[in-house]
Amino acid sequence: MTIDGLFELHAATALKLRCSTAAERRARLAKLLAVIQDRKQAILEAAQRDLGKHPTETTLTELLPLVGELKHALKNLGRWMKPRRIRPTLAALGTRSRVVYQPKGRCLIISPWNYPLSLALGRWLPPTRRLLPADRRRH
Repeated sequence: MTIDGLFELHAATALKLRCSTAAERRARLAKLLAVIQDRKQAILEAAQRDLGKHPTETTLTELLPLVGELKHALKNLGRWMKPRRIRPTLAALGTRSRVVYQPKGRCLIISPWNYPLSLALGRWLPPTRRLLPADRRRH
């Protein structure tokens, strides 16, 4: 598949993903967590074969941070997606205003070869949190 073909494939599903509910997104995250846990041994073997990493190192630097990010995202996803009421401007006086957080597009994630899971998937999981204004972030 070419890059253009892949980009068109992503464009075809973008609206569907944009309209997904918190329950649907939670289900996808839970499925990813289950796949990682089910294939843990295969991941450890691949990291040892391809990168020369000891299984303990892979567990500590790749799997535990990723599983932690997934669990954190599952716990907080509903709060991250919840619309926030704001004060209306003078032009909209007498109305109700709110900020609705929703995906706006696609991005390319490039990861270094030495930590492929934690730097690619771990940073991808809570993008909603990083898109919040600084005063709304909780660390």
